[in-house]
Amino acid sequence: MDTDFDGVATTGPAFAPRTADTAVMDQTDTNSTTITSILVSVQSGDCKMLRCSSLALTFAALLLTSCGQDDSGSTSPISTPSPSPTPPSTSELINAAEQRGELPSLDRSSTINGVDANANGVRDDLDVYIAKLAVSPEQQASLAQQAKATLQAMTAATTDRNAMDAARLAEARAINCVYSRLPPTGDKAAGRLSQELEDLTLNTRSRIQAYISYGIASDGTVLPSPEGNTCD
Repeated sequence: MDTDFDGVATTGPAFAPRTADTAVMDQTDTNSTTITSILVSVQSGDCKMLRCSSLALTFAALLLTSCGQDDSGSTSPISTPSPSPTPPSTSELINAAEQRGELPSLDRSSTINGVDANANGVRDDLDVYIAKLAVSPEQQASLAQQAKATLQAMTAATTDRNAMDAARLAEARAINCVYSRLPPTGDKAAGRLSQELEDLTLNTRSRIQAYISYGIASDGTVLPSPEGNTCD
């Protein structure tokens, strides 16, 4: 006969050696029996405070041991989410849109001027873009005038006051022409097409930087607004 630490007599057969096969099979039954005994002791009030604390700790340990295990007692692997696919870059999206015909195929050469085979002062890719617009020839001419003026601004020597004044005047005249020939609202509105043309013109880092330099050099300069017919 054995006695536990509360003085309660206990009897039972001696523990028989357990093989590896029986150890896994008995794990679930052992946990269940121990947890049931703990709950009965706590509810009946038969356990002392120290023993109840020990039992509570044992109960928590059994719960933690059973977590993350399947019915065989093995730990379930933690699944790792697969990495998200890398989204396409801006240049890739632009190239795809150009191939579908949604955007014009633009000149991305390293020069500010770009390719102008017909020497009309407008980049050839911008010539194609303007020609495809569903507007009148006069309206197309006003947009071509803006493209020329923007190129003049990008290539003007920022230290040459006369060149800077001429570029600012050319831009003012071109913008005035565009707004005088294109409607103020709608999908062919002057503001919309003028801004779109400027975005297409400043389509490389070097062209953007050149136009920013021109804008910085022009800061604080005031020119009178052009009046009348300013179209070339």
